[in-house]
Amino acid sequence: MRRLHPLVSEQAENLVPEILSDIFDSSEALQAVNDLNHELTENEDSQPLEVASAEWRHQLRGEVHNGPQTSQILDADGVLHTVWDSSAIESAHEILNAPLSQLLGASAPLLDPTMSIFFDAIAQENPPEEVGEIVPNELELTPEQLASLEAAVEEAHQEIPLNSPTLLITETTSRFSSALWYEKIQEKKILLAGLGGIGSYVGFLLARMQPESLVIYDDDKVEMANLSGQFYGTTHIGQLKSSALASIMADFSNFRRYVCFPQKYTVESSVSDIMICGFDNMAARKTFFDKWCNHVATYPLEERGKCLFIDGRLSAEYLQIFCLRGDDSYFISKYNAEQLFSDKEADGTICSYKQTSFMANMIASLMVNLFVNFVANQCDPLIPRDVPYLTEYTGETMFFNTIQ
Repeated sequence: MRRLHPLVSEQAENLVPEILSDIFDSSEALQAVNDLNHELTENEDSQPLEVASAEWRHQLRGEVHNGPQTSQILDADGVLHTVWDSSAIESAHEILNAPLSQLLGASAPLLDPTMSIFFDAIAQENPPEEVGEIVPNELELTPEQLASLEAAVEEAHQEIPLNSPTLLITETTSRFSSALWYEKIQEKKILLAGLGGIGSYVGFLLARMQPESLVIYDDDKVEMANLSGQFYGTTHIGQLKSSALASIMADFSNFRRYVCFPQKYTVESSVSDIMICGFDNMAARKTFFDKWCNHVATYPLEERGKCLFIDGRLSAEYLQIFCLRGDDSYFISKYNAEQLFSDKEADGTICSYKQTSFMANMIASLMVNLFVNFVANQCDPLIPRDVPYLTEYTGETMFFNTIQ
């Protein structure tokens, strides 16, 4: 129900009957408005008065204006308009229950902003008790139809399965759960071998991503010297690195979908589509790479792009990362020919200047970044992400270099 504010200008009061007469051909409506204007004159300081009775409102709702091409009307926001095309108004019910500006848009310009009548709107869901709400074209349902409708609503409530990944977002991943690659990463099975300065940090960061599974290989044990550049603590000294990293992933990331192999990676070891290595010797890298290549070759050409190989190499203040996609035959051949040289050909490093934690942390972050970009590109991003073949960084000059 609408209520008329008592502070109504004399000019606006005199216009009310004329405006309504243009729109509604109802003598009862005109009489109601005249009575209301008279009452307002005598009760200028009274509380807001009802525009008319509920019965009168419903009479107005049932009538349609068929008058001239232009007329004046007050919308539900109390703004006086000129209506240029009255045919756009299908019923008086629309006029009484929605602002005219919403019904007619630009076709209903303001006639005079100073001639406004302000309204309070009582909630539509609480109609007067003495008169039932009129609902156009109301349909009465048979018991059978009602039962079918209730069954359909119940079925709609079950559309989201209880095991939906969206419902199972945990607090450990909630800060990046809206990422394009979030759910795709949780489908990935990753193999990580070499759990020293590179692998220990990579394992920690991958666990934070919550992949489907992570298989880790290393036969070494944690020593005190490892604390200078690896992601282990004093409580891990003497433990197998695979067991120590497993406890770190569980404690720091609540990640337990791992398989630990406390042994060297060999030609007999398992393989995966995504393989990441952090070895400190070239012989292990070649074995790892050969196993991955043989695995990629089992796929038809159109499916090899889902395979990824990442090789991280690190000294105290210099890092290199080689990243290969299974469908990139050029860089696979280039890596095989140029980067799998013997350990004798590898540059010698001073024993006391081999490892730093900040560089180990950095190379692991970049390697996981490459993995994320690779997965994101499988999600049809608007702009494909870079997954360069080579990434280099020098700590002294803070210089990055990449080869696409």
